[in-house]
Amino acid sequence: METANRFHFHFHFTFHVKRNFTFSSECVGSQAAAKMKEAGDIGPLAAELGGGAVPLLLDVTDDASVAAAAASVLATGSQLDALVNNAGVLLERKGTALASIVEPTLRVNLRGAVSVTAAFRPLIRDGGLIVNISSGAGTFVTGQLDPSVRARLEAMDAARLQEAIARLAAAAAASPTHQPDDTPIYGVSKAGLNYYTQLEARENPRLRVVACSPGFCRTAIAGADADYSRREPKEAALGADVVVKLLLGDLGRDSGRFYKECSKPGTSLEAARSKQEPWEPVQATIEAAWQSADAAVEVTIRGQAYVLDFAESRQRQKSDPSRSRAIKRVVSLS
Repeated sequence: METANRFHFHFHFTFHVKRNFTFSSECVGSQAAAKMKEAGDIGPLAAELGGGAVPLLLDVTDDASVAAAAASVLATGSQLDALVNNAGVLLERKGTALASIVEPTLRVNLRGAVSVTAAFRPLIRDGGLIVNISSGAGTFVTGQLDPSVRARLEAMDAARLQEAIARLAAAAAASPTHQPDDTPIYGVSKAGLNYYTQLEARENPRLRVVACSPGFCRTAIAGADADYSRREPKEAALGADVVVKLLLGDLGRDSGRFYKECSKPGTSLEAARSKQEPWEPVQATIEAAWQSADAAVEVTIRGQAYVLDFAESRQRQKSDPSRSRAIKRVVSLS
C-alpha cells in the first residue's frame, strides 16, 4: 500500500460547521494528510477551512484511535447531525497478488466503516444521517451472487457479515477469471459496505442510513499510474455532489437506500444530477427471475412492478442452448 494513499484515505477529520458533520479526508491532499500525521499538527487544515471548522485526526484501522476521537467529540457536549464514512482504498494494481490485498482492503473499506459508525453513532442526534461512500462496483458484485447467498448476507449481523465478506473476497482473489483492469476485492468490500448500510438502517430506525456512489472520479484512490484513456473520469467535486445533496436534505428522505451521482464528466455543479438506484443491478433481478420461473413472473425493478415473460425465450433456448445468456438479457418487460 502506498503511504500517500494510506494517509489520505485512512484518516478522518471531524468538522463542526453550523451543522456538525463527521467525514473523512477526501477534502485534503494525501501529501498534506501525511505531513500532518507525521508532524502531529492538523492546525493548517483548520486554517485552510476557515472559522468554525474543528479537524480531528483519526485512523479508521486503529480502534483506540477511533475511540479517542469519539471521546473528544463527546467531551465537547456536541451532537452530530451526520457521519460520512468516506475512508477507502482501491489496491488492485498491475502485477498485484490479489490475495495480498484482501485484508488491507477490508480493514479500511468495511471494518473501518463498522468501527467508526459504532463509535460515533451514539453522538448522532435523532433524525441524523449516516452516509457510507460506496461504489457501483459493490452493486455489480451483489448482482453476481446467487440469490440464496444474497438472502443469507441480508440476514447477518455485523460480525458475521464481515466474516462472510472476507470469505467472498478470498474466493474472488483465488478466481482465475479476472481481467487485468478488474477490481474484484474492492468490489466485494463495497458490496459488504452496502449490506452493512442496510443492516444499520434496519437496526437504527431513529437515524437515516444510506450509501451512495460518486461515480468514476479522478482521485488519488486509483493511484499515480491510473489509466483514464478508455473512460473519462469526472472531477471529484462533481462526484461529491451526491454527498452534499444528502447532507443538505436535497436528495432522498428514506433510510436504507442507495444513491448515485449520474452526471457526465464536465457537467457543472448547478446541473449535477443524482438519483436513487437499486442495491443490485436490474440484470441481477432478471437473472434471478429466469432461474425461478418457466413462463411469466412479476418482479419489482426500481420500485415499479413488471411482468417478465420467459415463455418464448425458454422455447428458443431449447432449440439453441448456446444462446441462453443472450436470451436472458433480452427478455421482454411488459
